Amino acid sequence: MSRRSVILFTVGIVAGALLLGITSPVDAPAADKANGQKKDLTRNEYKRSVHRVIDDQKDKAKGRNEYNLAVRAMLTGSYQKAITHLQHAVLWDGQNIQYQMALIDAYQKSGNLEQAWDQARQAMRTEEGNPDAMKAFASVWGKMAAKGTLDVGRKSSEVREALGQPDRAEVKKGRVLWKYGFKVIEFDNNRISLIMDQRTPQAANTVQPLRLRLDMRAWSVRMRSGDAKSAIIQYAPKSELGIQRQRVTSQRLLSLAKVGVSVESKMNESIAKLKQAYPDMVVNLIRQTATEAFYDWTSKANGHRHHIVRWIAAGGDIHLISYESTGVKLEKEMRDRWVEMIARVQFAQTARR
Repeated sequence: MSRRSVILFTVGIVAGALLLGITSPVDAPAADKANGQKKDLTRNEYKRSVHRVIDDQKDKAKGRNEYNLAVRAMLTGSYQKAITHLQHAVLWDGQNIQYQMALIDAYQKSGNLEQAWDQARQAMRTEEGNPDAMKAFASVWGKMAAKGTLDVGRKSSEVREALGQPDRAEVKKGRVLWKYGFKVIEFDNNRISLIMDQRTPQAANTVQPLRLRLDMRAWSVRMRSGDAKSAIIQYAPKSELGIQRQRVTSQRLLSLAKVGVSVESKMNESIAKLKQAYPDMVVNLIRQTATEAFYDWTSKANGHRHHIVRWIAAGGDIHLISYESTGVKLEKEMRDRWVEMIARVQFAQTARR
């Protein structure tokens, strides 16, 4: 074989080897090392993943133990002890909504409303749309409102101090809106002018606004709220923005009449609750039928209070229309005019749902 033939033959072998992916034996150790590193990396990732699962299970077990200890403390009325255990349970398992609900309940039972409010907001962030979280949030909100924190006319600075920074603040069509969970507060000149509920906005619209005018004073909507069970609108005179001595409430309790709840039972339930707050209250029955309970009541506790209340069963729902006056004694002439006005309210139509 000629020298030229040998060279061509050798080049052909090398080219063929390259085409076939055949590498020199000298490269094999480097390739094995690289593959080994990949295997070690995969093995380490797997170990870390297993450790994370084990650690997570341990944390959840610790959370369950703290929760069980809290339940025992709650049963004996040791609310502060229960709070400590539940705080630890939430630290170990922050995504467990049950622990957060129990902590909110413990805070409320111990009279710590501010911490209950903070935890209720956290629960809403943990699992948006969770029915239990929404129910707890509404409960704490109601108690904050009962303290006067959310009265119409309250300054925005007072609201921020009581509720903290809103989840979102925006301006729409010149209106300042602060959102806390599913509640929205509207401000006019840095004072509360309206509170809305965004859970089921269509439910709130099932109660139609009333056009009220008495003694040439304009009344306007001050609060509109609704959920799957009820819808409510409250009105106050524009001249009493920061005082709210008078209020008219229109409420619709959805489908209660369909399940056998009577207007008489609603009247008795309402009066029983009010007597706990106003032991001296005097009730005067104006009219009562199978579908209507119409009465007024007065109390001198914490200043003069006079409420005129009418429950009506219609369209499968139970409706409430009421007028309340606080702080100033309601003269007989004015009382009679409001009785006449409330008596004329008709619920002839039921809104579509």
